[in-house]
Amino acid sequence: MTYIINPPPRQRLVAAPPPRRTAKPRRAILIRPIVQAARDLGLDVAGLEVCPDGTVRVIEARAMQQQPQTLFDKLNAEGKI
Repeated sequence: MTYIINPPPRQRLVAAPPPRRTAKPRRAILIRPIVQAARDLGLDVAGLEVCPDGTVRVIEARAMQQQPQTLFDKLNAEGKI
């Protein structure tokens, strides 16, 4: 009969390192030509929407809804203040 005095150490399971991500192009580099093209078409660019899938939507100033005016803004426009 054989007795093992010092059993071999157990192997530890080590998680694999996460895969390296490739560098994505900077957003500013991608957005500037889109804004410039919209301005060349005569659009008044008020904003952009960038979706996770890479879709970029240009929002024109005329399409933006006007914010409701406060009482101060209304009275100031009427010249009462």
